[in-house]
Amino acid sequence: MNKTIKKKPRIAVLSSGRMDFSYYIPLLKALKKKHYPLDIIAFGTHTSTQHGDTKNCFQEEGFDVSFTADTLTGGDTPHDINLNMAKSISKISEIWNNSRPDLVLCLGDRYEMFAAVTSTVPHNLKVAHFHGGETTLGAIDNVFRHAISCMSTYHFTSTHTHKKRVCDILGTHTHVYNVGALSLDNLNTIKLYNIKQFQATFNIDLSPPTLLCTFHPETTELDDTLNNLNILLKSLDKSKFQVLITCPNSDTLGNKMTEAIHAFTKNKNKFHSVQSLGLRGYYSAIALCKAVIGNSSSGIIETASFSKYAINLGNRQKGRDAGPNVLHTSLSETSILETIRSLDSLPPLTTNNIYGNGTTTQKIMEILGRL
Repeated sequence: MNKTIKKKPRIAVLSSGRMDFSYYIPLLKALKKKHYPLDIIAFGTHTSTQHGDTKNCFQEEGFDVSFTADTLTGGDTPHDINLNMAKSISKISEIWNNSRPDLVLCLGDRYEMFAAVTSTVPHNLKVAHFHGGETTLGAIDNVFRHAISCMSTYHFTSTHTHKKRVCDILGTHTHVYNVGALSLDNLNTIKLYNIKQFQATFNIDLSPPTLLCTFHPETTELDDTLNNLNILLKSLDKSKFQVLITCPNSDTLGNKMTEAIHAFTKNKNKFHSVQSLGLRGYYSAIALCKAVIGNSSSGIIETASFSKYAINLGNRQKGRDAGPNVLHTSLSETSILETIRSLDSLPPLTTNNIYGNGTTTQKIMEILGRL
């Protein structure tokens, strides 16, 4: 008797930059192992020479990029952001005209990702969204994230609170699953640099006590963005710590912030600024540094797994679930310096992380198998 062989669904993966790429990797490897046909779509900063032309990072991990879309204008004004979104909708819709996947994977809350998912709606494609239900009151990403949830069929959230919020937004519990943060699965496989290896790779010595800083624009308060950055840089300059700064992403005013960081840190030996460390470099820096400071989601989600404190500044991440390792601090020089000085007196941390324990990929694969 002949058995019917069930065809694996074709999965398209939307990746707008290095950060979501690094989150996807554990799941992509699991999908590849189970022989799911994959169409990786690289757009946004992946195809920008200004941001390192990072689409090659997929090949380095053994994955072919099926489609690329040049969607950035190069500017960082509000009008440029709108143009970027318009280009993303148009360019990625062209891809759907030529390739119709059974499922589209998208992650996060970036405006580029919002635009890409918007393009799926007229094509009536099924979308699975990661990290829905989170709230970031200090960024316009908050609006995009919730809109992506409304356009998606399946939802993989990072905490129970975020699952509840997705259910509230949609008015249903159907196909909403709390699986934890996918990025934490990388900790099971990535071999971190030690201090000597890090110095050999990046020419930065992390043996002095160091703060790892990433500060993005608060895109709901653009008028204060550069002033807030200046307050942070002056505070870090007055601290006793060496500082390693990774530059902001391609948000509104992101380019101006990068220019301001390089101008302030030039010829200051205690500062080291880099465009990007890559996943292995960034996680190694978290492990090797005293603490993390800034307003990046990585401070909220990943630092607890390294037993490190994260000084979270301002409102960008306000509303997102945070563990006891996160020290919420206002953007004033006095508050920042007081919190930095408190680091030496704080109790040691455990590695418990409210965002999961590195088993997210396994949970997602089981759910996809049922779907």
